[in-house]
Amino acid sequence: YRTHPISGRRKLHRGVDVAYHGEIYAPADGVVVHKGADRGDRGAEQGAGLTKRISEGPKPVADSYQRAGSERSQVERSPIELAIEFGVGAEQYLEPSVEGEPFDDVAANPATDPVAGFKHDDLPSGVGQDASRGQSGQSGADDRNLGSVWDVGSGSSHAHRLRGARPDGSSAFHRVGWGWEDVVSKPQLIAYVDRLAGDLTGLRRILNQELAGAFGGVHLLPFFVPIDGADAGFDPADHLTVDPRLGDWDGVAALAASHDVMADLIVNHVSVDSDAFRDWQALGDASRWAGMFLTREHVFGPDPDAPEIEMVYRPRAGRPFTVYEVAGEPVEVWTTFTGQQVDLDTDHPTTMAYLHSVLDRLADGGVTLVRLDAVGYSVKRAGTSCFMLAETEALIEHLVGEAHRRGMSLLVEIRGHHRHQQVMADLVDMVYDFALGPLTLFALYTGEVGPLAEWLVERPERCLTVLDTHDGIGVVDVAADGQHPGLLDTDQLARLVAGIESASGGTSRRAVTAPSGPGLYQINCTIRDALAGDREAIVLARLMQVLAPGIPQVYYAGLVNAGNDVARADATGSPREINRPFLTGDDLTAALDDPVPTDLLALLRWRTSEARLFEGQFSVLPAEPGVLGLRWENDGRVLEAWLDFPTRSFTVTLDGESFTQFT
Repeated sequence: YRTHPISGRRKLHRGVDVAYHGEIYAPADGVVVHKGADRGDRGAEQGAGLTKRISEGPKPVADSYQRAGSERSQVERSPIELAIEFGVGAEQYLEPSVEGEPFDDVAANPATDPVAGFKHDDLPSGVGQDASRGQSGQSGADDRNLGSVWDVGSGSSHAHRLRGARPDGSSAFHRVGWGWEDVVSKPQLIAYVDRLAGDLTGLRRILNQELAGAFGGVHLLPFFVPIDGADAGFDPADHLTVDPRLGDWDGVAALAASHDVMADLIVNHVSVDSDAFRDWQALGDASRWAGMFLTREHVFGPDPDAPEIEMVYRPRAGRPFTVYEVAGEPVEVWTTFTGQQVDLDTDHPTTMAYLHSVLDRLADGGVTLVRLDAVGYSVKRAGTSCFMLAETEALIEHLVGEAHRRGMSLLVEIRGHHRHQQVMADLVDMVYDFALGPLTLFALYTGEVGPLAEWLVERPERCLTVLDTHDGIGVVDVAADGQHPGLLDTDQLARLVAGIESASGGTSRRAVTAPSGPGLYQINCTIRDALAGDREAIVLARLMQVLAPGIPQVYYAGLVNAGNDVARADATGSPREINRPFLTGDDLTAALDDPVPTDLLALLRWRTSEARLFEGQFSVLPAEPGVLGLRWENDGRVLEAWLDFPTRSFTVTLDGESFTQFT
């Protein structure tokens, strides 16, 4: 962990730590090359003009903090002075220097790990011969690694950058240390680019005009080639290319200039139309992609009816295999989701090289947050459920490291028992709070707030909160899993499902996704129809979302208060299309004039304007039955909210002023 020298907030340090004697104190993430012992060393000379500074004091600050272009090679600062100088205001780039000139470690040794920096053995002749020693007289812990370029600006608009290596060995700037503190208070939009705005240019205009001030970030649902495949882009044939109907990578970068951009790394599968799969089909073992695609035989052996197959958990009914012809022979290829989405063998080096190449492309395109899609299904082992195994966690940890190396933070998407989110919260930067939506709906249907209040106390802190998504409303996220109890019991779960069905006039029943095992997986339904279009209920649900700790994400269908599109679901034969509307410019204009979107945008803008408050302390207050009391406190300011679910009303008190609506 690192501890911020002013705020005292502790978080996992994203970078390389080479330190000893106590905690690391640093105003930002990056490469920590040394922390002296208590009352430790002063500035140190590394030879050939290469310098670093080592702080002093009872709580030394981790370094190397050498301002680029600075004439001072050794500047002593207290923790607070250092944070004020380097952590506030405009961007500053910090780097090792040789004879006062910035030193590009990657250019000097492009094979070097771009985060770890370089070893003394790799330095130019004469550099780094004098390793400093700590107060105890031991050899300094920093004598093998030196820092790289990084910025410690504190605001979310600051790009924390590291000089890293592209695959061709050339040097490039990448962000590092972009983490939770940078985006915690800014709501995000979830949208299919084409369905909301036509293309990337249109989306950027909408975010900066009609939706100005409401969102600090946007999750671009898959925008790769093609956007209109078997699963609306979640079946990429070319994960490295923006679908030209939307624009190009310059369009993504332009959007990233004003908003944090989230994009998907689709870990589990690719499209059957991908060049790699087609090549393997044609050439078999002679293909350069042989081994990249997972087969039934690879996991279960030659027996097509191996009993272990029945243990596999799949978010669809039936066996997870589809027969394809490979080099003239029928082969059962693993297809977890649809027959057009072929699973990858994540144990194979070709697959990992492919995933790394996608991360490279996302980083170069300005993406700051990577969402791991369907990663829970990506490791298969005979004799298991093939869902969220120990090896899956190891894969996720690896991808977290790879994302951080490229200056991106990582969110994991797991639809499953809530314990998975709690476990993942310790491994990744952020997790989803998928349980919040169904628990809020349950409270609105029944007036029972107990399950929601209990979840708010035990849930992970670093969450993206959602009520509705392109996948609808989760059921599995609040249900029991074998011996693991759910957030709702069997009776409560039945009441939730019945409530959605009743409120939606039965249309939700037409778009239910069932897994291979017992129970329901998710219900594809818009939030409007799940609440029967009740304006007060929708506003109360959204208020619950924005008051919960985390980053509120609002799905575009919910933003415009769209209802279930049964006709489209029937016409396409895809139940999931029921809550994935296409909007024209006129549709959007008319929708945003509706009272519910007007209420929601006012709420989101208020939430953004009070950003600092939501970085403070959160608590759940004792309250009357059916009422949920919430409290935020920061910088001497206090917000208390009382959400009355039976009456679908609320009161918010902030700085002594009470209000019951947002304008």
